[in-house]
Amino acid sequence: MIRTIPATSDMSRCDAEARTQYAFSYRYTLNGATLNAYVYCLIGLGSYAR
Repeated sequence: MIRTIPATSDMSRCDAEARTQYAFSYRYTLNGATLNAYVYCLIGLGSYAR
């Protein structure tokens, strides 16, 4: 993992990280309300990459 960006689900934020190969967004919700969101900027996941 290269970088974790809290409080957003905007995966284009990873564009500034030149090594990014994958972007992943995750959102925590409770009763339909967003509690928190993260964007993960990832580099090659090795044997897990598909």
